[in-house]
Amino acid sequence: MRRVILLLTLVTWSWLSAGAQQSGSASQDLSAMSIEALMNVQVTSVSRKSEPLSRAAAAITVITQEDIRRSGATSIPDLLRMVPGLDVAQMDSSTWAISARGFNTQYATYMLVLVDGRTVYDPTFNGVRWDAQDTILEDIDHIEVICGPGTALWGQNAVNGVISITTKKASQTQGGLVTVAAGNLQTPETAVRYGGEAGSKGHYRIFGKYFDRQEQDLASGAPASDGWASRRIGFRGDWDLTKRDSLTILGGGYEDVEHHLENVIISLVPPVQEVITVPTHSNGADFLVKWQRTFSDRSDMALQAYHNHTDTRDITYGERRNTSDIDFQHHVAIKSRHDLVWGLGLRYTVDDTSGSFQTSFSPRVDHNATFSLFAQHEIVLLPNRVRLVWGARFTQDNYVGAEIQPDARLLWTPSLNHSFWLAISNPTSEPSFFSKSVRFSQMVFTGPGGVPGVAVVLGSPDFRGKNALALQAGYRGKLGQRLSVSAAGFYSRYDGLLSTSPGAPFLETDPAPPHLVVPIFLQSATPGETHGLETTGTWQVSSRWRLAASYGLFLIGLRGNLPATSTGTSPQNQFQIHSYLNLPRNWEWDAFVYETGKLATDNIPAYTRVDTRVGWRFAESASLSLVGQNLLQPRHFEFGTSSGNINTTQVRRSGYAKLTWTF
Repeated sequence: MRRVILLLTLVTWSWLSAGAQQSGSASQDLSAMSIEALMNVQVTSVSRKSEPLSRAAAAITVITQEDIRRSGATSIPDLLRMVPGLDVAQMDSSTWAISARGFNTQYATYMLVLVDGRTVYDPTFNGVRWDAQDTILEDIDHIEVICGPGTALWGQNAVNGVISITTKKASQTQGGLVTVAAGNLQTPETAVRYGGEAGSKGHYRIFGKYFDRQEQDLASGAPASDGWASRRIGFRGDWDLTKRDSLTILGGGYEDVEHHLENVIISLVPPVQEVITVPTHSNGADFLVKWQRTFSDRSDMALQAYHNHTDTRDITYGERRNTSDIDFQHHVAIKSRHDLVWGLGLRYTVDDTSGSFQTSFSPRVDHNATFSLFAQHEIVLLPNRVRLVWGARFTQDNYVGAEIQPDARLLWTPSLNHSFWLAISNPTSEPSFFSKSVRFSQMVFTGPGGVPGVAVVLGSPDFRGKNALALQAGYRGKLGQRLSVSAAGFYSRYDGLLSTSPGAPFLETDPAPPHLVVPIFLQSATPGETHGLETTGTWQVSSRWRLAASYGLFLIGLRGNLPATSTGTSPQNQFQIHSYLNLPRNWEWDAFVYETGKLATDNIPAYTRVDTRVGWRFAESASLSLVGQNLLQPRHFEFGTSSGNINTTQVRRSGYAKLTWTF
């Protein structure tokens, strides 16, 4: 690790020294932004209203479009690797586990993810299918990531964090864009987008994207047969209807064919279970309408409605889900010391599943309606010095009934360059359809007297959601003109964590032949606690060079009969360093080092990942990027297999070239 950092530093200084002696223009987008400008980037996720990053009472990170362009990432999950405190692990070619502050699994139930204000979690598993969250990366305006609860404003499942992805307005994407990328892990990935005017008061864009990601590697180094092909289209329109009113309409659809290595039961007699390649076919579509009105410079409102449809099928189970949601929000500043944000929402979801001997649900069809009401009040206790922010969200649904989630934060800014904050929250996550209704045949075996047997994981209708008490404290400041730092410490106590309980074996005759069932019941009764520290620093070395570094420490203590999905799936230590360098004659060189600690579950060793990008804008409307990823080793595991039915594969060393043309 030290050799890697030393090498990057020496090479960077050599490039910098050479560039200082040459004439020519360098890109001034990212590295030329002052530390003060970076700290005052506007964010909305913490308070549901625009405020400077430096005044946000939360551990929040913003990924800007310039970060995205220079990252070399090819997917949203890879972009999220650069967020301090966020644990991102690739499981196979199309599957990721992403969580903040512990409990990482394929479906991390403690993270709430939004795309343009639309909640994208899968209520069947209460997590996010990251393969379905994709767009042209050049069309993303920014990504806000909160590590820590977002209870009062965002509600259920915002237990350990919130990820909010915001795409650009249509007026910002006028004209055409074509990108083509090709490398050893992808056939030419192509994206096309075009934007124009929609009448005298509006703008639109339409886009299409296709890629075919190649397979990763097995533990032996052989190909894993887990490739992923995807097609998607989308559109967005924005209109300024009046001086006070604006309208946004957006939507899209996708179709994916993925391949996963899964443990599949082949037969009961004889008991045979094999790891085979399972093709999964998925498609979906969404449509969103949002109306915003500004009453004055102190009051505004927003009304949003969306509908989402997904359909996923493989040889073990299928699911067709429809979700409709409507959300209203009003913001008003009262005199000089009070600021109120309140709103209400209604979401209705229908899940229609089909099953097999391996995976099924009872009942097969599920309906869930969720009503929510929230309010957050900000009080200025001392002008320009102390603010108190407190609020709560009331939620009523079919699964757990009524819940109230309170949240309080205190922000102290002794000077313009320094701020300290405290927070206490009581977040909850709703139980999934899986945890209440699943029947999953986990393993077959030969029982006493030669009778075939099967170990079956069973959901419980009485399964409750998780509940937590979270304490946080943080600091954010600017030390001189070239250095900014931030730090956040946290402690969380959980009740109702997922655990398992064995049941009494029984004989089952349907389906034939008669077989012994050994039940394993899911339950939510286990307590536990986590605590840790997240620190970041950004150093503007010169007008051409910026360095950013972060370190995260995470510790967990749990009690009870815990499955592998509850502990040991998040690293204790994470470190990363990013280097952005502008070179003469429109060249750029960016490098990223990620050091990730070992995972106790499945004994996944620590690894160091190094990515780098060289970019060249060779014409006003055209640029070329050369990207290398995972350069230190041919392949490595990032996650274990025991936390799900998918057998994880090794992430391969890769490289690609990308051509971008605008017109």
